Amino acid sequence: MTSYLLNLSIGPVQPFIAAARRTRDLWFGSRLLSEICLEAARSIHETSRPVRNGDSPLIFPDKSALNGKDEPNVANVIIALVDDPQETARKAREAAQACLERYGNQVLSRFSNVIDENLWHAQLTDALEFFAAWVPCKGDADYDDARKRLASLMAARKNVRDFAPPSAQPERPREKSSLDGRNEALLVGKDMEAFLRDGKIGKAERYRLRLKQGEALDAMGLIKRAAEPKTGDRKTFSPVDRIAATPWLKAADSLCPDLMQNLHNAWAATIGASESKTGWKTYDGDLFPGRLTDFEKETGLDASKLRSALTALTKKLGEPFPYLAIVKADGDKMGKAISTLTTIEGHQKFSADLAAFACKAREIVEAHDGACVYAGGDDVLALLPLETCLPCARELAESFSGSFVKTQEALKGEALPTLSVGIAVGHFLEPLEDLLRFADEAERMAKEPDRDGLAVVVRSRGNAPIAVRGQWSSKLDERLRYWKELFATGGLPSRYPYELRRLVGTYENWDSGDDVAEALMGDISRVFGRKELRLSEPEKETLKSEMAGHIKKLASARHLEDLVLELLVARHLAEGEPPKEVRS
Repeated sequence: MTSYLLNLSIGPVQPFIAAARRTRDLWFGSRLLSEICLEAARSIHETSRPVRNGDSPLIFPDKSALNGKDEPNVANVIIALVDDPQETARKAREAAQACLERYGNQVLSRFSNVIDENLWHAQLTDALEFFAAWVPCKGDADYDDARKRLASLMAARKNVRDFAPPSAQPERPREKSSLDGRNEALLVGKDMEAFLRDGKIGKAERYRLRLKQGEALDAMGLIKRAAEPKTGDRKTFSPVDRIAATPWLKAADSLCPDLMQNLHNAWAATIGASESKTGWKTYDGDLFPGRLTDFEKETGLDASKLRSALTALTKKLGEPFPYLAIVKADGDKMGKAISTLTTIEGHQKFSADLAAFACKAREIVEAHDGACVYAGGDDVLALLPLETCLPCARELAESFSGSFVKTQEALKGEALPTLSVGIAVGHFLEPLEDLLRFADEAERMAKEPDRDGLAVVVRSRGNAPIAVRGQWSSKLDERLRYWKELFATGGLPSRYPYELRRLVGTYENWDSGDDVAEALMGDISRVFGRKELRLSEPEKETLKSEMAGHIKKLASARHLEDLVLELLVARHLAEGEPPKEVRS
């Protein structure tokens, strides 16, 4: 019997993931697409007979990704070796659509009295983009050639776009979805007051949706905002302000436990919860007093108790620092690695290694107090506090490089993948789509010009971006952490980078060489010597030794500018350090 190499691609990625105004939209859209792909892969695993040695026809993803964990880690590309590709693809598509319909029915049961059901079902019918392609494959004998032909065929299939008319049209003109503008809106924020007044929507559902007046949701947007991963599980996703405030929240729990308990109680009273939880990890309310007015407008709730409790805390600790890190990571040399492995078994092992990393990546992000939006294959997207973003990025990179235990020998060293990580530092009030774009740009910077890199880009409001980039072997992250600690403890004055920057103009026309290096060392040492350092004598000597090591490497104004940029980035990261003591 002839066997076939089957490739499925499920999407579209943009409406599922990037079309988001809240982190909840971003997280659940990513999760939903991954779960849809998981169900399609599971259908292939359970209904298709393996056509070679082994217990699964799946090549990508590995069968270990089908273990039913809370957070699926399946990418939207599936490759399998099957004997009936057309029937297999049909069943996989049905499984994918059924998964989407389950979430749709769950949400529809709660909002059916305020939305157009015909339009709802039509939008879910049209939501999935499902591409399938297959080529004959005899097994390892021609697998590599078949895989290359299949990749070309799938690329051609995707270029032949389908432009089918919508399954249903609204009875009257409607607003478009404010998430992506593609579909007609089914629920509009400005109608929420009337729905609440008429009893069509309860306070709990209004709080769940947090719809602004000008916001409008289509079927996919409503599922992202209101669906439950499991029945009865009202799991939310940490908003950007909560991520930014995490170091402050931890400090409040430690330094002001009584005031922190008052905050828990005020939050429970505000949202009508039956009990107040304790501990900084359990608090999921607003943490910036200035945002409570918007909270009241969106939810219709009275936040006066919460405002009072927050004010009491900020008098003791100051307000949280409003910046967070968006971490985006992507594997390097993945195409080369896949091409180096020319057998089905080799790719299955490679797929298993990637699945193991995806699980580990979530653990790493959570261990650093972050929120993992997506981890699948060689891609990671996460939100982290400034305090932990650098050690988290380093651990992700090391974990990725160490994940290929099953394929390390077959990859022959030079094709061993590495992980480039971009860190974008942005204000939590920036639109979410802008924060994601900043992360994309940081990731691209991390990959150029020589991959295996780390890039940190600080985008403070009203200022030009400040960016630093280096390969992991350059230990850029370690230097940034060192400078950051010095700024946070007062070991380096905040004006020091700016005074160094003045020297750049002085030396920009000098040729590099021993003379300029010696002159630079002299001027930098004089600037450094004028500063009042809040350090002990041993600490001063250690700092001077560290600075001397960097100064010796400076051979031109360009190298001095690199040092200045590192110091400026570190200075900004230091502002996100938690308060160490209570104000008197």
